[in-house]
Amino acid sequence: MDLLAPAGTVESFYAAVENGADAIYLGLKNFSARAYAKNFTVKELALLLPYARKKKVKINIALNSLAKESELPEAIRTLAVINELRPNAVIIQDLGIYHLIKSHFPRLNIHGSVLMTVHNSLGARQLYNMGFKRAVLAREMSFKEIAAVSKSCPIELETFVHGALCYSYSGLCLFSSYLGGRGSTRGRCTQPCRRRYKAGKRAGYFFSPSDLSVIDFLPELKKLGIKAIKIEGRMRSATYVASVVKAYRLALDSLGTDNSTAIDQMKKLLQDSMGRRLSAGFYTPVSHKNILAPNISGNIGQFLGRVTGEAKNRITICIKDALSVGDRIRAHFPETDERKSATLRGLAIEKKTATTAKAGQTVTLTLPFHCPPGTALFKVDRTSSEINLAPKKIWEMIKKSVYTPRMPKAISNAKIEKILSSCKGQKHPGKKPMETLSFRFNLTQHIPDTRPLAGHRIIMKLTKNEWPRFSKTLSVYQRRKESICWSLPPIIYEKDILFFQKLIAQLLKKGFHNWEITNLGHLQFFKKSKVTLQTGHQINLLNSCAFTAAGRMGIAFGVVSIEADRHDIKGLLQKHPLAKPVITIYGHPPLFTSRLIPKGLKHGQTIVSARQERYRLSIVDNISYLVPQRPFSLVPFQKELKTIGCSNFIIDLSHEAKPMVTFANILNKKYMRNCSHFNYKRGLQ
Repeated sequence: MDLLAPAGTVESFYAAVENGADAIYLGLKNFSARAYAKNFTVKELALLLPYARKKKVKINIALNSLAKESELPEAIRTLAVINELRPNAVIIQDLGIYHLIKSHFPRLNIHGSVLMTVHNSLGARQLYNMGFKRAVLAREMSFKEIAAVSKSCPIELETFVHGALCYSYSGLCLFSSYLGGRGSTRGRCTQPCRRRYKAGKRAGYFFSPSDLSVIDFLPELKKLGIKAIKIEGRMRSATYVASVVKAYRLALDSLGTDNSTAIDQMKKLLQDSMGRRLSAGFYTPVSHKNILAPNISGNIGQFLGRVTGEAKNRITICIKDALSVGDRIRAHFPETDERKSATLRGLAIEKKTATTAKAGQTVTLTLPFHCPPGTALFKVDRTSSEINLAPKKIWEMIKKSVYTPRMPKAISNAKIEKILSSCKGQKHPGKKPMETLSFRFNLTQHIPDTRPLAGHRIIMKLTKNEWPRFSKTLSVYQRRKESICWSLPPIIYEKDILFFQKLIAQLLKKGFHNWEITNLGHLQFFKKSKVTLQTGHQINLLNSCAFTAAGRMGIAFGVVSIEADRHDIKGLLQKHPLAKPVITIYGHPPLFTSRLIPKGLKHGQTIVSARQERYRLSIVDNISYLVPQRPFSLVPFQKELKTIGCSNFIIDLSHEAKPMVTFANILNKKYMRNCSHFNYKRGLQ
C-alpha cells in the first residue's frame, strides 16, 4: 500500500521524499486542479523525475483540470512533453484529455481523478473498461462500499486518508464558479462551503466539514486491497507535508505491531500539523455523523484569539497559543466572512521586539493588512524545524544529484493541428438541423396534463423514493414515450444499484429508449441495450475532444458544461463534434451535491449568505442539493446561440415550485428579471 503525498512546491516535494513517501502527486503550471498552488514548470519536472527515481519514489502528474477549447493546443504540447519524460501516471478528469492520451499518447498510464466522482462499482468498472489503470475514489465512501468496488473489478484503487474534505462531491460542485467564475473543476475554488450562513434564526458554518484523518484505520484499508493511500494538501506548506507524511510512514511501518512510542509520536505529529478539527470522514456510520460542526469556524490552524486594538497595521492581541516570527497567520473578518493570510514579520512584547511569545501573553503584531478589533486570528503554519533549506538550495541539491536532463523536442504546430482534427465532426451542408427544446422535471412535480408540452422533449429525473408514487401515473407518459428521456441521478449508492437496474429494465421493456446519464458509471447499465444516450451537465464536457470521446462511447448528445462561457461554447460548436452539443438555457443548477445533510436543516429551507444571497436546501434520496433561488438564464441569448450553431436546448424546471407557469412564461418570452447568466458573459476562469 503506497503512501502518496502532495507537493505544491519544491520544499513540499523535498519534505515528502525525506519523510518516507512512496509516491508524490504534483501539478504543472497549467491544467492542475490546484491552480493556486505554485506548481511546477516542465523544466522543473524534468529534474524532479530522475531525482525521484534515484530515491525510489514514484511521481504522478495531476493534469486534472477541465480544458477549454482554446486550451487544447497547449494541452497537447504538455502531454507530448510528459509522454517523453515518462512519469508513473497522469491523473485526469477531462474526457478531452482522456481522448488525447488514448488516441495519441497511449503509453501514458492514466488515473481517474476524484473529480470523476467514482463512488460505486459501476464507476470503477467503467474506468477499467476505458483503460484507466487506477480510480481515485470519492471521499464519501464507507469501508463496506469500498469493499464492493474492490471486488467488482481489478482496477487499482486509491483513497484519501488525510486532509481537507469538501461538502460537495468533487466534480459536482458549482458554487465557486456560480459566484464568480472560479470553477472547482478548473482548480480555482474560493471555498464558499467555509463561509457562515443563516437558516431562519440559526447561523453557522453549516457546510464546512472537518478534516479527514484515518490513521487508525490503515489495517482495514490494507485488507481491502487499496493500492495507494493519499494525503490531500498541494496548497499546504512543507512543514505540514513533512509532519503528516512522517506520521503516516510511522503508521504503515508499525502495522501488525504494538508500538506505543510510535503511536504517541504519530499523534504529536498530526496535532502539530495545523489542520482543522479531525474526523474519520465517511468510512464508518458513526464518523459520518460527526463530520459537520456548524459552531466551529472552517479555518485551518490554531485559534490565537481576537484583535483588541489596532494602529497602522500594528495590532494588539492576547494570544492563546505560542507564536514566532515566520509563522503563517490568517485573519478572519467577521463582518464580511472573508479571510487574508500573511507571514508574521514583526512581534513585540511590552513594546520590546521579540522573536517568540508564549500562550497567554499580550503581544503587538505587524501585519500587511487592516485588522479591526474583533478580527479572529489563526496560526495556520509554524516556522519550519523540519525543512531548513531554502527553495534555491533544494534545487541546487537536486541538480547536483542527477544528470542534466535533455528536454524533449517541442511538438510542431502542424502535428497539433493534425491531432485536433481528430476531434472534428462532419458539418452536414444544406439541410438546417432541426431545433429541439427539452424541458426537465422531477417526479414530485404535479403535471396532470402533458399536452402543453407537445412537440418538445420531456426529461424526467428518476429518484428511488418517489418512483412508487410516480409509477402509478406512468401510463400518461407512456403515450409520449418517443419524446420522454429518463435522467439517472448523479449519485447512486452501491446498495441502490440493483433497484436502478430493475427499473431501467422495466422502462426499456415498456419502450422507453431515451436516457440521460449523469455519471460515466451509468454506461454500465446500457451495455446490451439499444438506446439513445445523452450526458447531463454533471459529466463536465467542455471541449470538442471531450465530445468526441463521448461520441465514441455511444453517446448521441452531450449537455455542455453549465460553467461554459460564450467563448467556450462558440469554439466548441465550430468543431461540429461527434456527440451533438446541448445547452442548458434555464434552471436552478445545484451548487452543492452532497452526502452530508446539516443537522437541524430541513428540505426546502432557505439559506442566506453574509452577502444576502439566498439558496434553498433540497434533500432527495438522502442526498442534499443547495440550489440558488435566483435562476440562471440564457434565454435572452438563445437567438445568438442559434446563430453560432446550437440547435438543442434544455430548460430545467426541476427546481421550480410552479413549473408550468415558468414554462408558459418562457414560451411567451416573458423573461424573468434579475436572472444570473452564470459565466456566459463574464467568462470562466
